[in-house]
Formats: sequence, structure tokens, C-alpha cells
Amino acid sequence: MSIPFKLLYATLSTPDIERAQNWYIEKLNFEIYDKLDFPDFGTSIVHLYKHDFRIELIHQEGSKPTNVEQGYPPHHTNIQMITQICFMVDDLDQLISELVSKGVEKVWEKRSVGPMGVNFQFFKDCDGRLLQFVELDKEGHENIKKAINKSGFKFKHEQL
Repeated sequence: MSIPFKLLYATLSTPDIERAQNWYIEKLNFEIYDKLDFPDFGTSIVHLYKHDFRIELIHQEGSKPTNVEQGYPPHHTNIQMITQICFMVDDLDQLISELVSKGVEKVWEKRSVGPMGVNFQFFKDCDGRLLQFVELDKEGHENIKKAINKSGFKFKHEQL
């Protein structure tokens, strides 16, 4: 038996929730859809969205950064955790230009993986997390369609 599901949100722990919230709004045009405070637990949460992707920013009093520093591409998977958040875009060159003009730190150089049908670029958010932006070519679109259709899950995205 297979139970279909889709991503609801990714949770990002941050030392400064206001700074992180403002960064995602100013740099990537996310919008706030919810703010919650749980003073009894020392927790603040901000839910952000853009299109059908959501991020939960969370600040927990007493939280600590990881003790192991994450490498940069291509060695960014040197730690066993979520190593990046990936966003699909229509025009990667335009996005790169826009984010660079907003002062977002570019990591590595734009790359292409022909057999997968993708072009991609990494950037860092205000807390140093890696954000990957991917532009699919025709073969990349076909690969994703096949994977989605094989799963039987009904995925709605205007690019596909």
C-alpha cells in the first residue's frame, strides 16, 4: 500500500528569526502567512510561503549551531543532514543576476549536468545554509514528469 504525500514545509532553525524572516522576504520574495510565539517553550515560529513552497523559521532559546562545519560544493555533503534546499526556476541567469544585485552570496559557479537535464547555482542564506536554484532543460522536464507519473502522485506545477 502506498500513501501519497507532498512536502508541507521545511523547518529552518535560526539564531535570529527577525533577520532570517526579513532575508527571505527581501531576497527571495517570500511572504508571511503565520507567526506564532510559545513563551512557555522559548520558541518563536514564522511560516513563509512562495507559490506552493513553504518554510518554517524557528527560533528556540538555547539552540546551538552544529559543531561540524558544512563544506562548499562540491563537498557540501560532508555532513549527514539536509545539505541544501533546492528551488526550480524558469530563467537561472536572470535569477543569478537578481540575487547578486541584492547582495546574496554566490557559492561555487553555475554548473550544468547534461545527463540530468539541469543547470544550477548555489547561494547562501543569511545563516549560511545552501540554497540551490535549478533550471531544467527539455530533458530535465521530461525526467521529472516521468518520475511524478511513475509515482502516481498528482503534482501541479505550471512549469511541467
